[in-house]
Amino acid sequence: MPAWIPHLAIPLGSSLMCFRFLQVAWSFFRTGELPHHDHGHVEGVEKVDIADIVPVAIVPDLHPKEVLPPRGHPRRDDK
Repeated sequence: MPAWIPHLAIPLGSSLMCFRFLQVAWSFFRTGELPHHDHGHVEGVEKVDIADIVPVAIVPDLHPKEVLPPRGHPRRDDK
């Protein structure tokens, strides 16, 4: 990879942030409102009511069990 590509990342990112700042400033001067983002909304995901959620039975023993070699194997402790 040519060395100029990674070295271009900071100036390019800074210029894009400056451009976005100018976009928001221009929009603010025209309308008087700042852009906002609703963190609770995700595009394409519908809202689910808590009453619609089906409870799942919880299994009490979710831990893996120890696998022992067959009886008579030299590595088995109970002889």
